[in-house]
Amino acid sequence: MKLLNSAHNLLLLSLLQIAALSAQAQGWRHITEYLDGLQERNPVFLSSGWQREVGRREQSAAWAALLPSITFTANSDYNLNLPVQLIPASIFGGPEGQFREARFGRDWNSAMGYQAELPLLHADKWAAVKVAAAARVQSQEEQREQVRQTMMRGIQLYFGLLFQEESLRLNQSLDSAANMLYLTTGERYRQKLASTLEKNRAENLWRSFRQQVRSTEATLAITRKQLLVLAGRDTSSGTIVLDSLGAYLLAGNSLPPTLPTNPALLAATSAESAAFWRWKQQQRSIWPKLSLTSRYNWAEQADAPLSAGANRFNFGTVGLSLNIPLFRGGQNFFFNQKLRAQYELAKLKRESQALTANLEVAEWRTRLSEKMDNRQDAWKRSQLMSKSVEMALAAYGEGVMTLDQVFAVYQEYAQARQAALQTTADAALYAWYFQVYTFQSLK
Repeated sequence: MKLLNSAHNLLLLSLLQIAALSAQAQGWRHITEYLDGLQERNPVFLSSGWQREVGRREQSAAWAALLPSITFTANSDYNLNLPVQLIPASIFGGPEGQFREARFGRDWNSAMGYQAELPLLHADKWAAVKVAAAARVQSQEEQREQVRQTMMRGIQLYFGLLFQEESLRLNQSLDSAANMLYLTTGERYRQKLASTLEKNRAENLWRSFRQQVRSTEATLAITRKQLLVLAGRDTSSGTIVLDSLGAYLLAGNSLPPTLPTNPALLAATSAESAAFWRWKQQQRSIWPKLSLTSRYNWAEQADAPLSAGANRFNFGTVGLSLNIPLFRGGQNFFFNQKLRAQYELAKLKRESQALTANLEVAEWRTRLSEKMDNRQDAWKRSQLMSKSVEMALAAYGEGVMTLDQVFAVYQEYAQARQAALQTTADAALYAWYFQVYTFQSLK
């Protein structure tokens, strides 16, 4: 309650502006609405379904390599010259030791048939199934990590926008107060109570706040466009954020006790598994391969195509085929060494990613705890300095305070208010980083 009381001005102003905007514009009223909107239009989310489909098909293709394969072939050849064979002349009653030339077959030879093969013992194909399964999980987790990073980017832009809107209001109020100080100094100057130096310094302060207002407006416009682009909306659309930083003053007070494993770490783990099985697949590629084979052919020989006097016959076989690779010029050895090195590299990347994931969460928890602890003090400082500005202006008008003292009060107020806004935005930012882990799209 103390925190809310100390920030009542921010809440009241923000809620009044939201009420006015809601009557004439459409937009996001909470960070959850914006994150839901990302799923509808952002390409990273839209590609998730296709990415899962690709992984599923690749795994199905690996399994298909273990199923029977059937091939149909057909050919028709014309023999320009039939092959000549030498046969003993004694077969035709000729003398021993002499041979006669003979041509076997007919000019046209046609055949068609099928060949079927069923892998019985192909260890490398079973390893390929393992590779495809691990690669599928890796692809899914990499996609989830892209979703997480996109959502984190959206959270940064969203709370950055809310912070910049509040900063703009702060700079506008400082500009107004500085203008009042400038007018007061000008009046004192005309009354010979202030020097030209004081008048110039008061004008410089006022113009510096005017510059700051314009700078904040430009930054706010850029952030708004980035927010729209990330959400897949046209930058010229009327969609705006109908939310306020004051709605997140208590963000981070409740966090999930445990967090799911970081998708990037799961992807690295699957990448390690895929690299291991690629290595094993290469090792097993030189193992003996045993297959069940079957062939059946229909053939004919004739002197002309489609001849009625053609000789027709068919034949078929069923048996086992054993293939044992013996030597391929050292390719297997070097490729095996390469895949082994890639596996060791993937293992180190997984260990590195585990450290990165742990450090990331630890940093978030530390930062969030710090922001939550400082949030109430920051708003209390802002409230005190807001009152101090009013008192300083009144005291300066009465001639009790010098211009330098008023400047110092302005500086302290600006720093205190900016710190309060930044602390609130940071606390909300880190709190929603944690929410990303349990967001529906990451499941």
